[in-house]
Amino acid sequence: MDNPIPDEPPASSPQTLMSNACRLALVYALPLILLLALGLRLFGINWDQGGLFHPDERAILFRVNDMSWPPISDLGVLLDVEESPLNPRWFPYGSLPIYAVKIAETLISPVVDLDFHSLRYLGRFLS
Repeated sequence: MDNPIPDEPPASSPQTLMSNACRLALVYALPLILLLALGLRLFGINWDQGGLFHPDERAILFRVNDMSWPPISDLGVLLDVEESPLNPRWFPYGSLPIYAVKIAETLISPVVDLDFHSLRYLGRFLS
């Protein structure tokens, strides 16, 4: 026995109105929530007024600052654990925060000159 395909509900039915409301919520509410989250993330990002008081943050920034990209002619050194200039040799928090800040710094550095103290804003934003 064939299952007939149900007819579409009329445009004024509760199901259609609800799906339109959900669609509108996704179109307008989701970007608004993301914008609000970004504002809350950036509000007070300079909480230490440049003091670098938090020891964990300071340690991560020191490791990121010590890392460097090898020359293009010597990319094979990246696979050598002992010789790689991208090996922080420090993993109490895992490597994700260290490499995330280093990659973001590399991508932003052609546009913005980041020194050690301004690098903390990038790390705080990524956290």
